[in-house]
Amino acid sequence: MSIKFLKHFNTRKTPQSEPIPGKAMTPNSAGGYSFAVDDWTRLERFLILGSEGGARTTRPSGP
Repeated sequence: MSIKFLKHFNTRKTPQSEPIPGKAMTPNSAGGYSFAVDDWTRLERFLILGSEGGARTTRPSGP
């Protein structure tokens, strides 16, 4: 019995500079596209992660 792994993957390629056809995507600041999120999803991410962007530190905290 042979297993066909490629039937589980889409072999069509979409460049990062174009949206995926049939998906709700919005342009991002880097020139590519990302999935659109609503305000509730953005709030949930903020509550879980603590910020909308990445956390950056310039020096270790502590005494």
